[in-house]
Amino acid sequence: MLGYFSFGYMFLNWLASGKTVHYDLSLAFENQIPFIPAFILGYCCVYLGMFVAFFVIDTVQDWQRTVVCFLIMTTACYVTFYFFPVKMSMRPDLAGHDGIFYSITRFIFAIDLPYNCFPSLHVAFPTFATLVAWKNHKTARWTLLAMAVIVMVSVVLVKQHYIADVLAGVAVSLGSFAITVKTERLWKGFFSDKRPGCALALDL
Repeated sequence: MLGYFSFGYMFLNWLASGKTVHYDLSLAFENQIPFIPAFILGYCCVYLGMFVAFFVIDTVQDWQRTVVCFLIMTTACYVTFYFFPVKMSMRPDLAGHDGIFYSITRFIFAIDLPYNCFPSLHVAFPTFATLVAWKNHKTARWTLLAMAVIVMVSVVLVKQHYIADVLAGVAVSLGSFAITVKTERLWKGFFSDKRPGCALALDL
């Protein structure tokens, strides 16, 4: 999952950087939303959220749903990134600004080019983790939900995503999870949890 995300995301980001046509999905008032560098910490909550999900989602069924939902959701986003390349046009110039928040933001901007915006995978990931954990992890689900909301707000305030990207990220996550649950009888046969010493294995 990590390899599929890392390679796919960076490759498509690089492809988008070479395209001549990019879309701008900003709303009329979005330029009035201030850039608040401290929210880069909220932006980074997505990584903490995935770390929490890794340790709290401990049932075989939930892990299977996690894998399938991740693949459906990420693939849907990759296809959209390629055919509908959206570019963030409101990134501020950070030159001359000092401080830890500006330094972190400058690093994020350097490694993550302003493409692959719509839908926001940064929003989709914590949202789908919340959905997977919602039924069987009644304490952790609120932590994951809080992190998802923080990420949704933060990606806008650090100018990494448009509001439309956030809404699309939530939508693709909800849709992918619904497809995962509805088609469970079809993909269930690909998994096996009967191998010794292995909580979850994928039959290929």
